[in-house]
Amino acid sequence: MSLFKKSPKLSANSKIFYPKNKVKDKVGSGGLTPELITESEEAVVALQEDYGAIVEEQLKHIWKIYEAVEAGQLDREGGIADIMQAAFNFKGEATSFGYPMIGQMGASLYRYTTDNPHADKLIIIKLHLDAIGAIARHRVQDDKNPLAKEIAKNLELAIAKYSSKPDEEP
Repeated sequence: MSLFKKSPKLSANSKIFYPKNKVKDKVGSGGLTPELITESEEAVVALQEDYGAIVEEQLKHIWKIYEAVEAGQLDREGGIADIMQAAFNFKGEATSFGYPMIGQMGASLYRYTTDNPHADKLIIIKLHLDAIGAIARHRVQDDKNPLAKEIAKNLELAIAKYSSKPDEEP
């Protein structure tokens, strides 16, 4: 089945490139070797052990962006886009490294910044960053931890509180 209803018209100077399959180039046509799979699994385990510290380091950078946006030193839309990308990364990677709560908070922050690219309520971003930081600092991995439940509940209440105020920014 073609993606186009009819073949696209190309100029005489146009070329279509078909990139090589990078994975196939690296592992050959025989698939992944048991050694390569073991090496990959060991790398993930090593990252799981350090993930809380990795998140804390990433948050330092994100806080600088947040503070620059808040102070008007950085273009608001560009800064929010950077924060949205970081949230997207947390959403996607945290569960893989054993921190599904960070993934959930990242997903929530991503939704907020996607729905509000100008982030009319910077406080909501701040609340998310505080929650992600607390989870990373205390190495809270899942919602079975009582601290995780408390953080998630407080974040939800705070978002509801500040979302209902039309033009206030504390």
